[in-house]
Amino acid sequence: MRRTLNRKGCLLPAIWMIWVGSACQQAPADIEDELVHLSPVRRAGAVRVLAKHGGQNDYLWANKALADPATVVRIAAVRALAEFKDRDTKTALIRAGRDKDPEVRQAVILALESIPGEVVNEALVEMLLKWELEIGARKKIFSILAKRGIAGKVLGERMAQRQMARIHTWWREGSSSSRAALVRQAGYSVHPDGLAVVVLALQDADPEIVQTGIKALAGRGGDETLQILSSLAQSPSVLLRRELARALFDFSAAGSHILIAALKDKDLEVRKLAWRGLERLGTKPLGDWACPLLSDPDQSLALAVARRLGQARVACPGSKLASALDSTDPAQVIAGMELLARLGGHEILAREAKRRAGQLQRFALAALVKAGERSPAVLRRLDRVWRAFIEELRLRQVSWVADGIKPIGKPSYAEFMEPEEEEEDEKQERLDERELRRLYAEHNLPPPSKNAPRSVEDLLARNRPARKIDEAETRLFGGVPPRDLALLGVLLESVLLTHPDRGPSMFAQVQSLHKPRLLARAVQVFDREKLVLTINSTWTNSLGKAFARGNDEESKSLLALLGRAKKTATGELLCLLLEQAPLEKKENIFQELIRAKPPDAVKCLLGQLQGYFAGQAVRALGLIGDKSAIDPLRQILPHAEIFLELEILNALLRLGDNEIVPLLGEKRYHIDPEVRRWAVRELGTVDDARAREYVGLAVFDWDRRVRDAAKQSLKRSLEN
Repeated sequence: MRRTLNRKGCLLPAIWMIWVGSACQQAPADIEDELVHLSPVRRAGAVRVLAKHGGQNDYLWANKALADPATVVRIAAVRALAEFKDRDTKTALIRAGRDKDPEVRQAVILALESIPGEVVNEALVEMLLKWELEIGARKKIFSILAKRGIAGKVLGERMAQRQMARIHTWWREGSSSSRAALVRQAGYSVHPDGLAVVVLALQDADPEIVQTGIKALAGRGGDETLQILSSLAQSPSVLLRRELARALFDFSAAGSHILIAALKDKDLEVRKLAWRGLERLGTKPLGDWACPLLSDPDQSLALAVARRLGQARVACPGSKLASALDSTDPAQVIAGMELLARLGGHEILAREAKRRAGQLQRFALAALVKAGERSPAVLRRLDRVWRAFIEELRLRQVSWVADGIKPIGKPSYAEFMEPEEEEEDEKQERLDERELRRLYAEHNLPPPSKNAPRSVEDLLARNRPARKIDEAETRLFGGVPPRDLALLGVLLESVLLTHPDRGPSMFAQVQSLHKPRLLARAVQVFDREKLVLTINSTWTNSLGKAFARGNDEESKSLLALLGRAKKTATGELLCLLLEQAPLEKKENIFQELIRAKPPDAVKCLLGQLQGYFAGQAVRALGLIGDKSAIDPLRQILPHAEIFLELEILNALLRLGDNEIVPLLGEKRYHIDPEVRRWAVRELGTVDDARAREYVGLAVFDWDRRVRDAAKQSLKRSLEN
């Protein structure tokens, strides 16, 4: 007959003792019924008294309880295993250290603290590397290991060795993402074998692994690595070739020959990255590899190359540019003129300005000035062209339908009304061919097509399904033509080169046209020239429209212009744009708020602390330096996820709240090396003895990026 636990004498005290850490004083009986009870609390109470009996069956039950679905039962099992006498429970406890619940893992750490031996030390190191995420528990592990003489440099080396052993064992197994993570760890490890694993990853068949290896190189490996990278430049993977172009800058001049070869890549982004890398390295452009880029399909890249060639006084064969100027495509001619302006093609442009007519002549004149022409006659001519162009743009905003032809077409309800006698001069309902051509010529438009609108009815009926046409209709006054945008840009640039003081008046002229796209293009030029304007408050509406209608680069330029503006309400204006802007452009506004640091934006930014852009709002508040933000930031700190928490801590430091130094110092225990590196970098900016102590401990981190950050922070501290 199965014996049961004395419920009055033992079970209830046992349940109570799972919280107070004691055990039942009465000898246990057969408690299998309690161990499988539906109540987790009763199962936990039964497990807790198993160690007092200490038999083989009790030990097996305690091991089995480590897999119980209830956390309270698993915690009880850990504590029971720690109390078994004359039994080796290390293996079971170490296995429990991988539990998904932090409370269970914390119970394991406390249990292992009292068990000596190298096996336990290795298990604690493994928990730090992979399993334990909670900072409080990690601090406890560091403390236990320190008491055992494993701290500082010794611990850093041991962690690196253990990490490398795991990488060697597992990096060829599992999915691409898991293998890539191990390659990344090897690249950032301080262990000397880490680089060998990364170089091996460069030769892997999986492009994702190769890309990860390229990122982790950081300019290390010498000639052998560069040979491998050179072969990767022919990879069919566009993403891999782009990553390669980014990484080669870290190899300084040694990798420049691969970047030069990448200038011929069929992918535009690779070519752009290669050119930027060469510019950052200060590589002098040579004609044999730089001149061909003048014919690149992407005009922005061709112009950047032309500017650099002009600065370096490198001569290029003119045949390709000459052929561009002879093209029947106006866009090709304009592109050729722009390139010649950057290259200093003075004579060719002077000839083009004489032989061209219409808008192409205007482009040639502007390019001639940009190429260095400063004669009074040319500058006076440029001024006349600018004023004429602005007047043309103004005239194009006047509708010929509203102001030129009277709408005399009969309305649909005319049959129900008495006919009225029409005056002689009001009988014309449609323009004839001669009048239409004259109208188009007055506005510098190309000849009208056969489907061009000739009456009010034509305009009103152009979208009716019943009307069949064989080609698109001409819109006399639609959006701003791209060529107008281009001409506006080059005329502004050329005038500002010779008369920078005219910037404000030219800005006012463009703004008065009430065309957001034109204003957005003008703003881009003014920003590039670092123009400082006095923003009129009445312009707020037009600037907001320009921001909404402009492309990404133009919108960024407008924000930068506002940031430099001579206006005390810059923050208010940026916040107004923030309310109206679409989601994809809000990021740009926050970036400008961070850059400009307008004091009048504090209230607006405090209202963004709970939103999608909370991190950017916090960063801007820290940079503005208004101490009224300290309390609101402290209020959201306990509930913030890790990266927002880091932003808040950074902002509080900038605001002078050094009370958070200990909280920031705890981040050096974090499992994510990026968080540890960030914490070390921020602590290095604080003049506080505690901060310096924390940074000093980080020089023994097992991640080389954290070590480098700690060394740099200490160096700055010593210099100061």
